[in-house]
Amino acid sequence: MSYHSVKNPKDKKLLTVHLKRISEVKTEDPQKFLHHVIDQICEKKISFTDIYGFQTSQLSDIVAAFTKLSKGYIGKGLSDEQLLNDLETASVPKGLAKIIYQVLNARKDEIENVLKVNSVKIGKMWLKDFDWRINHVVSSSELSEISEPIFSLFLYLVDPNNEEREVILEMNKKELEEFIGSLTKSKKVLQNLNF
Repeated sequence: MSYHSVKNPKDKKLLTVHLKRISEVKTEDPQKFLHHVIDQICEKKISFTDIYGFQTSQLSDIVAAFTKLSKGYIGKGLSDEQLLNDLETASVPKGLAKIIYQVLNARKDEIENVLKVNSVKIGKMWLKDFDWRINHVVSSSELSEISEPIFSLFLYLVDPNNEEREVILEMNKKELEEFIGSLTKSKKVLQNLNF
């Protein structure tokens, strides 16, 4: 079994066994069910019991399989062909595969935004907002003439207790270039995370 969206054997088994079971969900519109699962991925409160009349535990493996597929497809930036290959590998019927493809592409931006926000929340504190400005320093207490641009970055962080903290970073041109280089490396690491 060769999947693009998941790597570990447990997740591969989850997709293989439960993804095709989406068609078993007693609903007139499987597209609506998939949108409800994406609402849950996007951290909206969804009561499957109220909507579908049975316990979430009966749906948990189906929801988990679709969630893994969605996060893998969008989080890893997979192509449409790779998604369709994963659906075929999971033996999802062509009609259902088409619906899954349409729903994921319709909600792609929302899922991507949630994944980005959650990847920022990996540490104890997360970035809420930022601002920046460039000041031109012409002198200091030690030197009468400097003429150097200084980049100021204001980071507004939130801790697990929902308390905000401001961090100010000031960098000259060389430090700014090094900082941008480290951000580029961090971006590559985040892109390789297994969602």
